[in-house]
Amino acid sequence: MSALTPLSARLALAFTPTEARGAVTALDTLAQEIRVSLAEGLDHTVAHTRLVWWREEVARLMKGAPLHPVSRTLHAAAPAARYERLEALIIACEFVLAGHQPANEAERAALYGRMYGAVEALRCELIEGVAQPHFETFAARLAEVLGHAERVELSLFDERTAALAALRSALVALNASITGARGERHGLVVAGLLAHRLTPTGLTPEPAPLRALYLAWRTARRHRLEIA
Repeated sequence: MSALTPLSARLALAFTPTEARGAVTALDTLAQEIRVSLAEGLDHTVAHTRLVWWREEVARLMKGAPLHPVSRTLHAAAPAARYERLEALIIACEFVLAGHQPANEAERAALYGRMYGAVEALRCELIEGVAQPHFETFAARLAEVLGHAERVELSLFDERTAALAALRSALVALNASITGARGERHGLVVAGLLAHRLTPTGLTPEPAPLRALYLAWRTARRHRLEIA
């Protein structure tokens, strides 16, 4: 995904409170394990079997008895978190695996919400230590940023203008949803670095590490995205 490069992921984790980094890392690993079911070239039966297993594992996680080492790490770090959110990610993966495509912008937003927003809302909860109502809005707006960033990278030339406009609008909407809560910090850094890469024609390569570190620090400090 273009928004979450290895560098931006490391910096976002660096600006996450120390006590929450283990849980956040475990969440990312678990989400990636689920999304691997959509890997290009993976046998459809294998992919479906993986998703069935992870649906069962999320149910076990919700009951406090997970089997996978990453799920156990996550539960140990935050036993009371709302892990039912992960069911939305599995539903999104099943939708894509079945070959479906969003028919309109409302369906696209719903897909982004399930594919990215559910995980981001859970991430906010893990970092903050408690769920907050405003995290739902922040996560939904961040999901649209992540989804449209991927759309920009995958779009053909004649579709890119619309995809870029949607991404810019999503960044503006995300800015309006920021409250300054520490639970938002990880996603804020990711989106802030992405905003600095946005140009009228596409996304530029990520900046050099020291420049990226400065931009991440400035975004986290100001609780604000700088959208060119």
